[in-house]
Amino acid sequence: MKLAAALALALANAAIANANALPWMENDLDAALARSAAEHKPVFVDVWAPWCHACLSMTEFVFADKSLGAYADKFVWLEMDTETPKAASFLARFTVDGWPTYLVLDAKGAVQDRALGSLSLPELTALLARDSGGKALSAQDGLLHEAVLALAAGDAAGAERKAMASLAAAKEPWGRRAEALDLVVNSLAKRDLNGECALGAELVLPQLGRSDFALDAAVTGAGCAMKLDGKDARRGPRLTSLAAALEGVLAEPTKLAVDDRSDGWATLSEARDALGDKAGARAAMASRKAMLEKAAAAAKTPAARDVFEAHRVDTYLELGEPQAALPMLTQSEKDAPDDYNHPARMALVLLKLGKADAALPEVERAIKLCQGPRLLRYYTLKADIEKARGDQAAEAEAVRQAKAAFDALPKEHQALAKRAMESLEKRLAAPAKS
Repeated sequence: MKLAAALALALANAAIANANALPWMENDLDAALARSAAEHKPVFVDVWAPWCHACLSMTEFVFADKSLGAYADKFVWLEMDTETPKAASFLARFTVDGWPTYLVLDAKGAVQDRALGSLSLPELTALLARDSGGKALSAQDGLLHEAVLALAAGDAAGAERKAMASLAAAKEPWGRRAEALDLVVNSLAKRDLNGECALGAELVLPQLGRSDFALDAAVTGAGCAMKLDGKDARRGPRLTSLAAALEGVLAEPTKLAVDDRSDGWATLSEARDALGDKAGARAAMASRKAMLEKAAAAAKTPAARDVFEAHRVDTYLELGEPQAALPMLTQSEKDAPDDYNHPARMALVLLKLGKADAALPEVERAIKLCQGPRLLRYYTLKADIEKARGDQAAEAEAVRQAKAAFDALPKEHQALAKRAMESLEKRLAAPAKS
């Protein structure tokens, strides 16, 4: 019965996935570029990772939409998992500093367009239409396009200038006005101009309605406000205003993705806590919990339910309810025994519950299943577990194992894991000083 049930579940999931699937290639940039040259089509690249909840949300709830079939033959579609060894050459060529990242490349691999973070279906459709139409961009669209590429290249100041120029050139109504305003806020955040970023978000939010861009600007602006020094007179008023704006965006029924709204509730909770409003912080986290549990209950497949797992674990821990995660994680491990995320999360929850001995085999299983930069996080968790077990030698050994795993990674993956490794090395050195 168990085998039959598992087979039926697998077939059902496959049928749902295949019904809406775009013709993705996997982890082979050279082959995608060759097809691009042969077929005279741009390459659309989905840069993702298995631990990235926003990436999973896009796969399950946006890329699966049947309406995207209209673009299936207009692009070469490439999925690039940055955790795989095959991604090393891709990472050597393109800077990835956020997940998911979406790139549109020409046949030579030059970036023609870029988007960072999850997209709504209308946003994705607009991007695909823009990059497959072969039409010349309007003056304001051209300037905004240059701003997007400048931000992709790390030129946040240039991106801000171009975005402001696009707004100045725009003739109302302009369909990308909200995108341009949000890009200005993000450009200020990238430059660590936190006061200006918070003020900018506060000023543009009334013009953004209840859109994805309003949520992003509010989250970004609140994050900037929280980075201001506690003695900065701007911090309290800006954060109070942005928290209220964020709460307004989240409170209204919208078509915003659950994953994005979840990020919004988490930021609101953090902002309320920073303002000393402990009750408000907890209420925001409770709202997040209710929304995530409702979405998970409505999910049609285990893969769709998994989209919400990382945030659910985080929420249960924030609310002091780690035991609430156990049934979910137990089921997830049964549904996807080869997924390293589930045992890693189980190990963390068990550690929080004071069950370090039970957590150890879970994190070891996660390490065995994992590859790529994520390994460093799991070795850190293993070291935490060994510390909780009171085994200092095993804790140090976990750090040494992490160093060996780090050294075995391609240099491109080492760049993504560098901070984690530096933290572990400091930890290894600490006992020698005591």
